[in-house]
Amino acid sequence: MLKIEALVSGYAHLEILHSINLKVEKGEIVSVLGSNGAGKSTLLRTISGILKPWKGTITFEGKLLNDLDPIQIVKHGVVQVPEGRHIFPGLTVKENLLLAGYKFGKIELSERYDSVYTMFPVLKEREKQLGGTLSGGEQQMLALARGLMPKPTLLLLDEPSLGLAPKLVTLIFKTLERFRDEGLTILLVEQNAKRALEISNRAYILATGYLALEGNSSDLISDQNVKRLYLGR
Repeated sequence: MLKIEALVSGYAHLEILHSINLKVEKGEIVSVLGSNGAGKSTLLRTISGILKPWKGTITFEGKLLNDLDPIQIVKHGVVQVPEGRHIFPGLTVKENLLLAGYKFGKIELSERYDSVYTMFPVLKEREKQLGGTLSGGEQQMLALARGLMPKPTLLLLDEPSLGLAPKLVTLIFKTLERFRDEGLTILLVEQNAKRALEISNRAYILATGYLALEGNSSDLISDQNVKRLYLGR
């Protein structure tokens, strides 16, 4: 589904990613792990078109994404949910969702509302409430729901559990597993390496912009070096 080959990317004159190779198959959750500054968010921003690749190729379902802008990439079915939620605090829950469903007509838009409200019933209860007045967990649910509104094929998630209480972290990861069970493919950037490996099929580990390790999540979670460096044991 997603194939990245020899990707080089960065900001201004600063190269962050160095010849990254990565693939995501349909129906997988694939985790990208690494310490702060490893290049994880840069990777997602480059896939979603916020940053342009310097070298290499990004192919999604046979289509080259390199020269497409973010709106075109969303239309191809690739949607990013950024770190920090970035909802519109002065808009209601429903208005936040409406902005993400702009491409749909009235009937399909109503269907999209029903779909995300089924997944996140609390948002239906809060649909007239301003986004900025929601709790942290509810804001993260809104960010995820907004990412689902365009009906993505591939969801790029950047630190969805960041800053949440343990019970909400568990809820978020259960929600991601449910997304996969319903056919959504996910590329997950996550600081909580243990939880990410527990729910993902495969994982890549970045170190200072280089691909340090890759493999099945079940193998990596028991690897002694991964335990020592990323799992805190």
